[in-house]
Amino acid sequence: MTKQENIIYTFTKSLSIPLLLSLSLTACNSGSSSSSSSVDPDVLTGTITGVSLEGLSYRTESQSGITTADSTFTYKDGESVTFFIGDITLGQSTAAAEVTLFDMVGITDPDSLTEAVETKLKSDSGKNSNAFQFEHLSNLVTLLTAVDEDGDFSNGITIPASLDTVAEGKSLDIYAISSTYFKVNLVS
Repeated sequence: MTKQENIIYTFTKSLSIPLLLSLSLTACNSGSSSSSSSVDPDVLTGTITGVSLEGLSYRTESQSGITTADSTFTYKDGESVTFFIGDITLGQSTAAAEVTLFDMVGITDPDSLTEAVETKLKSDSGKNSNAFQFEHLSNLVTLLTAVDEDGDFSNGITIPASLDTVAEGKSLDIYAISSTYFKVNLVS
């Protein structure tokens, strides 16, 4: 195995458990639904499913705030939602009763993820767009784990309130580089 293949294998292996956990939790949470706010009947409540995400800033066309301990955010029908820390955008999706990390990075068919990963690992070119989406998801999981209060993705992510202030005026394109380089650059 070449050094590059070994790095990819090690990195992919380290993310396998969180990604599988995210997939299984997404399937488990599929029964929840949105509820109307008592203040404005047009305001709906969405939930980030697959992993608990507390303290993540969000913005829609009419709403903004920070996700709660149960990963909820508010929106109105037909809006999109953007998630961020400070000025660092983590992802965007159509606002819905349930939003996953897959939605945030634009993976519309999570079932194709396994095939895309196999294609990415077997080819040197890595030109498969689904594989690039996997790298986006991998970078998102890496970043969320890095900013989590306890650094453990499997028990949910709690983003410290002070991080929004620290990340103001900062930029980080989590989608521009490969997951291997992203992880190295994030910790250096």
